[in-house]
Amino acid sequence: VEGRVVMRDVADIAGTEETLARSEERFRTLAETMSLVPWELTLEPRVQPVAGESRHDHEQRWALATRPSWIGPQIEALLGYAPELLVKPGFWFERIHPEDRDRLITEFKRLIAAGESYEIEYRITAADGRVLWILDAVSIVRSPDGGISLIGVMVDVTEREQAAAEQVRLMREPDHHGKDAPPTGRRSGGRADGNE
Repeated sequence: VEGRVVMRDVADIAGTEETLARSEERFRTLAETMSLVPWELTLEPRVQPVAGESRHDHEQRWALATRPSWIGPQIEALLGYAPELLVKPGFWFERIHPEDRDRLITEFKRLIAAGESYEIEYRITAADGRVLWILDAVSIVRSPDGGISLIGVMVDVTEREQAAAEQVRLMREPDHHGKDAPPTGRRSGGRADGNE
C-alpha cells in the first residue's frame, strides 16, 4: 500500500502576506511624506439611467456618485480641504472647474473602459478660491469579481501651465523691440559718424 502526502509550506504564504503588508505600509508612509497626493477610488455600482434623463444629466449623477475611498493628508496643504471632505459624495466633482467637468467625465469613462493606466489634467478650485491645474496619473485595478478600483497620484502643475500660457502670450505679442530700436549703424539722438 502506497500513500502520498502533499504538504504546503504555509510559512511561505504567511511570509508573503506579511511582506505585502509591509510594502503597502511603506508606500503609504512614502506617499504621505511627499508633495504628491496619493488617492484610491472604488467605482460605485453602475448608476442606472432614469426615464427621460439626458445623457449629460446621467453622467453628472454618475460623477457625483463616484468619490475617492481614501486620499492622502497632503491634499489639505494643496487645496485647503481636509481629506474627510474629499471622500464625501460629490465634494470633489463639484470643485472641478465648470469648463472641465464634461471633458473630464467623458475622458474618465473612456479611459476606464479601455482599462489602461492614464494621465489626465483638469482645473480645480481650492478652498481659498484659487484655481489650480492638477495632473492625475492613474492605474486601473480590476478585482476577480469584476470590481474596478483606481489608484492615482495627484500633482499640482499650475506653475507649468502658467508658464506655458505666458509663453504663448509673449509669442502672440507683436515685436515692438524691432519698431522701437534705432536703425542699425546709428545711435539714438546722434549721427552715424559719431559727431553730435
